[in-house]
Amino acid sequence: MSVTFDEGPGDLVIAARLALFVLHSTIRESEKSPQPETQYFTEEGIKSADQIVSHLARLPTPVRCRLELRRGELHLSVKPGAAFPAHPNGLLGFLASRRPPLRGDSQIVCRANGRLFAVPLAAFREWERSYQIEGNFSAAADFADSDYARVQGFTRQEIAGAEAVVVFGGGKPVRSFSFRVPWINKKGK
Repeated sequence: MSVTFDEGPGDLVIAARLALFVLHSTIRESEKSPQPETQYFTEEGIKSADQIVSHLARLPTPVRCRLELRRGELHLSVKPGAAFPAHPNGLLGFLASRRPPLRGDSQIVCRANGRLFAVPLAAFREWERSYQIEGNFSAAADFADSDYARVQGFTRQEIAGAEAVVVFGGGKPVRSFSFRVPWINKKGK
């Protein structure tokens, strides 16, 4: 995994990779395809995960993204999104409450579908600004040294060097003892 320490082009790619990582959490585990997650059907044709990440990183943002499972195939749609103001009670608002404040290179460990992805705060900021995830989506966050991280089963090795943890999940909303992210991009709201 590549990690950068500023909000440069590397963070755009990491944010795009995080978007794809999070999109997989919108598909219920019971609906998962036996197909490897290396092939995506788009309006432009079949693409690999790396091609999708590269495409997302080059798009003007914000964009709305949806991943759907149809007949055992992963279909990705990406459409222009609308800019929305930062929400003080959102993930970043909560993480900003840490004293001393988190730095752009502070690591955040994200979990979705039993997988982990560590990203610098700068890339996480870029993801939250740029990618509006549609579908059955929920998230919860807390600091890596919190009871929440322990209850969620993060091991010391998984969170070594991390400042925060974020759990993404589809289906039943993820609950946190100290923080709950509201549903975002839910149609009609």
